[in-house]
Amino acid sequence: MYAGFNLITNDDFIAFRNNGNTIYNNKKRIIEEELKKFLLNDGSLDGTEMQNSWFPQINADIFLSHSHNDKEKAIALAGWINATFGLTVFIDSCVWGSADALLRIIDDEYCKNVDSPTYSYEKRNFSTSHVYMMLSSALTMMIDKTECVIFLKHQTRWMHQK
Repeated sequence: MYAGFNLITNDDFIAFRNNGNTIYNNKKRIIEEELKKFLLNDGSLDGTEMQNSWFPQINADIFLSHSHNDKEKAIALAGWINATFGLTVFIDSCVWGSADALLRIIDDEYCKNVDSPTYSYEKRNFSTSHVYMMLSSALTMMIDKTECVIFLKHQTRWMHQK
């Protein structure tokens, strides 16, 4: 990463949302694959292959960080940046699978208690720590690959009540 910016804007870039959606719909991979693809002979899962499939690294110029509440605004901003400067913007929620969805798949298969609808606390802690470590590593690698990081700050308006 060469530079980072903290972007505060009231512009919603809404006119560019379709452009942003087109970019991410074209790049979005079908990532919810069967866990069997990652299953090794000893019954464990291949974390490296899982990370590469679920959190793939792509070529991008800018890493755009945003609040989940601002996903549409981030997509529109990415569309504007692409249309205006020809730069590719990486937005994790548009390219990667959800860590929570991956955990649900793993936990339903490997962490359920026998003859019970509940999960093993120890196994869930293990799966959760591994998936979030994969996510953290993938985020770090993507940030390192880009030339710029932009933090899109969510504008919250507070009203004082008497």
